[in-house]
Amino acid sequence: MNSPNATDSLISSLAREAGSQPARTPASLEHRLLLVAALSLATAAGLVVLLCGVRPNLALLSKPFLHKILSMLALACGAWLLVRDAALPGGPRFRIGVLLPGVLLLLLGAVTDTSGLSVMGRSSRSVPICVGTIFLVSLPALAMIMSTLRMGAPTRPPLAGATAGLLAGALGAAAYVLTCKNDAGWFVAIWYTSAVLLVTVVGASLGRRALAW
Repeated sequence: MNSPNATDSLISSLAREAGSQPARTPASLEHRLLLVAALSLATAAGLVVLLCGVRPNLALLSKPFLHKILSMLALACGAWLLVRDAALPGGPRFRIGVLLPGVLLLLLGAVTDTSGLSVMGRSSRSVPICVGTIFLVSLPALAMIMSTLRMGAPTRPPLAGATAGLLAGALGAAAYVLTCKNDAGWFVAIWYTSAVLLVTVVGASLGRRALAW
């Protein structure tokens, strides 16, 4: 049986250790999440350029480019809010409505598309390249976001992991716009979304263990 002195020593040691750690307030965690999201987007963009290069005829103000980048960034903004809510106990319940702007932009681009381009892309390789590249370049972002979530105290690890995957996938998809040659609205709505959902599923699976406490 431990002596009272040993117990007091253990308590004092734990107190000193806790005091040596910087306080994680909601505001500080929010600032870190913003920084990590920006770094994740930059990392994904760098990987896209390294792996695939930049689309030769990329026009930053063209309708297809603006549709793809704005819809993915809108989805990422909604996902960021979900990650922030999931990071700390007592946060708001899962607010699916914050994803609505991104979803509506995707649907709007699809139903108003008059390009006549195929939903399967320009070749038989378009879909696997799109989904596979977005998934690949999203993985570093997923790791960074999950690591930041561990600094909080998420009470629903699978859901928190899913939000991390959703944010990472949306940022990866936004970066993929730099090289994507498929401008059909339905291609973007279906296959970009499929890639983002794939990263979301991986995030939920990893979060079950990685974010448990």
